[in-house]
Amino acid sequence: KSAEVFAMALRGAARQMERAADRIADRKTDAETIAAETRARQRIADLIDALRPDDDEAQPAPSPQAADDNPGAQDAGSPSDGISQLAQLKLLKTMQQEIGLRTEELDALRRQGSLSSAQSEELAALADEQGRLADLARSLMRAVTEAFEAEDPEPAGGGAKP
Repeated sequence: KSAEVFAMALRGAARQMERAADRIADRKTDAETIAAETRARQRIADLIDALRPDDDEAQPAPSPQAADDNPGAQDAGSPSDGISQLAQLKLLKTMQQEIGLRTEELDALRRQGSLSSAQSEELAALADEQGRLADLARSLMRAVTEAFEAEDPEPAGGGAKP
């Protein structure tokens, strides 16, 4: 389950597309429909951006022979099912920011007393998504930590002095 962050991002985009499609089927082409379409498109764009390597990440891939020599040492940027842990962290951060902004928007509407039932449901879905995102963050950080520990099992400063 190494690409859980990406799966969650895709489910969120699909949810927004379904919401927009339902509203269009009901002949509602208002700002709320456009916002759902925009959020779906942005989630897909964020997913693509997370997969793009940063300039400092663009390094040649290790040879298969090197991987065979040390099968347990997989660094934080190395692919797991084709998606690096770093890409997942980048997407996780972007999703966290998006959830925070949307929650603030809906909370402002709630304080004004103008939150529709659909927006209330979205606020509840955002809270649920935030919880799942926190679980994924913990899991991913644990995997990154384990990868770094496997790569460098000796604690810092613990080496023998010459």
